Amino acid sequence: MKLALTIVTMVIVAWSTSAAAATGQERKEIKVDPKIYDTYTGEYELEFSPNDSITIAISRDGDKLMGQASGKPKIQLFPETEKRFFAKAADLQIEFVAEKDGKVSHLILTDSGKTHQAKKVK
Repeated sequence: MKLALTIVTMVIVAWSTSAAAATGQERKEIKVDPKIYDTYTGEYELEFSPNDSITIAISRDGDKLMGQASGKPKIQLFPETEKRFFAKAADLQIEFVAEKDGKVSHLILTDSGKTHQAKKVK
């Protein structure tokens, strides 16, 4: 029984630190005014090819920013700067990019070291 508990504890610790270990760095969450999240909410389309794309929905849940890709569970995004966010549940970061007028035009998604751009469509 003790061996089983030790193994379960090791798995939980490994899982909880996997995102930091995968990136080789620990991300630091900062405090930002949650009102800024309203400028990021909407739907973003990440196109792999003309017939293959996914939608990433960014929403605000109170004072939390949430992200959800098509067919995936919703996850919380934590601010690293006012425009860069990271997930604790996965090895991914999102940076929101605004045009000169201040409107967000797209996001840059880095998922396990691979970078993709997703255009804001709604």
